[in-house]
Amino acid sequence: MSKPGVMASETTATLDRRRIHAGWRPELDILLGATSAFVDSSAQERIRQLLDGSIDWDSLLESAQRHRIVPLLNRALRAAGENRIPAAVQTKLHAASFENVWRSLLLIGETAEVLEMFKANGIQGLPYKGPALSILLYGDTALRQCGDLDILVPEKDVPKAMELLATRNYVCVTTHATADKDRRFVRNDGRVVVELHWAVTSQNFACRFDVERLWHDLSHVKLAGRSIAHVSPENLLLILTVHGTKHHWERLLWILDIAQFVRVYPNFDWVRTFEVATKYGIARMLRLALTLARDLGGAALPPTASRLVAADPEVQRLANQIIHSVIDGTHQNWTRADKSSFFMAVRERRVDKLRFAARMIVHAVSTRVRSAKGKTE
Repeated sequence: MSKPGVMASETTATLDRRRIHAGWRPELDILLGATSAFVDSSAQERIRQLLDGSIDWDSLLESAQRHRIVPLLNRALRAAGENRIPAAVQTKLHAASFENVWRSLLLIGETAEVLEMFKANGIQGLPYKGPALSILLYGDTALRQCGDLDILVPEKDVPKAMELLATRNYVCVTTHATADKDRRFVRNDGRVVVELHWAVTSQNFACRFDVERLWHDLSHVKLAGRSIAHVSPENLLLILTVHGTKHHWERLLWILDIAQFVRVYPNFDWVRTFEVATKYGIARMLRLALTLARDLGGAALPPTASRLVAADPEVQRLANQIIHSVIDGTHQNWTRADKSSFFMAVRERRVDKLRFAARMIVHAVSTRVRSAKGKTE
């Protein structure tokens, strides 16, 4: 696997991104620069220039935390020169970054132990996102903010896996009986959350992702000195694409993950992956993910990927919608109607649009029935 680094066309991608967000407020410009400064020296120089102006530090720190890129911001600002940063801001950034390092180490150890426990009891678990993703895409767990542990297991093994987690003092906190893809567990000390998955998406999202395929196409990553089974690069990209789409790409971290994927896997088989995405009905989602990685994440798409992305002109309109939400900070104001409209538009096949609409109708009716039933009890 290639290590993160600067591709030959990285400078061109950065210049294109500057053209796209020319005139944005400096705090957002710094935030975007920080997402690629560790692989692009020109982005670092741009940050130095911006720091010589007036900066709303509270806004910058709040945005970095909301987008889960505090470690990258801290690294970029320190490289730009700590004499440009107020002492109080330095203290907050150092404290947040130290907390992330401590938490990453905790999650690495817990991931390895939980997977070992599952293996000893005949259950294969696959980590995705979390510290394993940090190592694969960034080469350093300290550079990516991690929250929960996400572990995928075969659906038939879910009951046994839940019992095993209970032996490690985890308590299931998933209360809604309609959860059809995962269960959430919190360790009794409150320090670790494990999300136990058996599907990539819920039925309501109406995306036919072949989970069984994941188990037959594995790669490995070193975690806590052990070789851990992990989803293949192709499947990882598709999972990250669907995950970002489900959350309408409201965090820069998810976009940066796609950008880092492009950098780490320069010889990736884009044609094959788009064939699989087309089969699943998520080719437009993948095109959108790559467009955002280029326009906001500063990634230089390989010629083949660029050609495949350009095949769907609707994608740039969707990307602009996301970009403007990031600029204005209005993602959190999206209504249910806004989200439904986006989820319809991001599907390229009519049958998938109809399937999604049908699932939304069923979900709305079921919710009203449960609500009415609760009021009468």
